[in-house]
Amino acid sequence: MEGFFEAFGWVHFWIILGIVLIGAEVLTAGFFVLPFGLGALITALFAGLGLPLTAQWALFAVSSFVMLFVIQKAVKRWFGRKEGADYKTNAQALVGREAVVVEPIEGTLKAGAVKVGGEVWGAVAENQAAFDRGEAVCILAVGGARVTVGPLGAPKN
Repeated sequence: MEGFFEAFGWVHFWIILGIVLIGAEVLTAGFFVLPFGLGALITALFAGLGLPLTAQWALFAVSSFVMLFVIQKAVKRWFGRKEGADYKTNAQALVGREAVVVEPIEGTLKAGAVKVGGEVWGAVAENQAAFDRGEAVCILAVGGARVTVGPLGAPKN
């Protein structure tokens, strides 16, 4: 095996490994394989300068882990996700949005309906308020398939 690398060269090994790992990144998610591919390409540069084999492996390990942290930090920044941020999805994203009453609402006893974002939701009013068809309201809470609404500008729960 050593004769193979003497004829083939460690530089070529690192370049091929880097290309294969970067290509494998296309098949995976999370940018986990990419740093190791870049680490292999960095190692190829230094192998071409005559770096000893044990130092090449050490450089590969160190550069791969450095690239792992750099790339993951850049990806998090690029996609805008902040650590500890509370992202609202699905129904909870409706809270605070403006809706239009499509069926009259009479407090919490007689439910009506509102339209928001092209969807119609069953709705009840906060504090026994009444809202007529066509009136603009604010969604205060979501409970199951029903929203609680209040007048525009009402404080959110």
